[in-house]
Amino acid sequence: MKIQELKALNEQEQVKFINNRLAELEEKKLTEKEFKCELLSFSYNAATKHMEEMGYELRDGRFIKRLTASEIEALRRMLDHENLFYRAFSLGAKININRNDEVQATTVRVYKQVWEDWNQFCKEKSAISKEELLTTALEQFMRDYR
Repeated sequence: MKIQELKALNEQEQVKFINNRLAELEEKKLTEKEFKCELLSFSYNAATKHMEEMGYELRDGRFIKRLTASEIEALRRMLDHENLFYRAFSLGAKININRNDEVQATTVRVYKQVWEDWNQFCKEKSAISKEELLTTALEQFMRDYR
């Protein structure tokens, strides 16, 4: 395979192909100089350069996608120990968030399937009240899309 043929594959196939070749090198205890073989007409350096151009980096003998700053920030929010969902699901206990605000009763129109999915989700996450789930979802949506 030539580098142009590799580039013709979709991104997922390219990563899988290169990572499989790296795993093969490791398994057979071959060096980077032996990356090129009868099936490949490009070098380890050419493969590495191409993968880096696609936004991948070599870690522990395989290429993984480099995260953007916004993706890292989103992960940090998800892992934040003060995050309501993290505390509720990791502890597996019912939690009661004491808000210093009154509850507003209202009516909303929602698509039927979304409402059914919401009710199922709330049943699965019974550690948190529907009121708290909805409030948290609205707050997070506003925070993320303001």
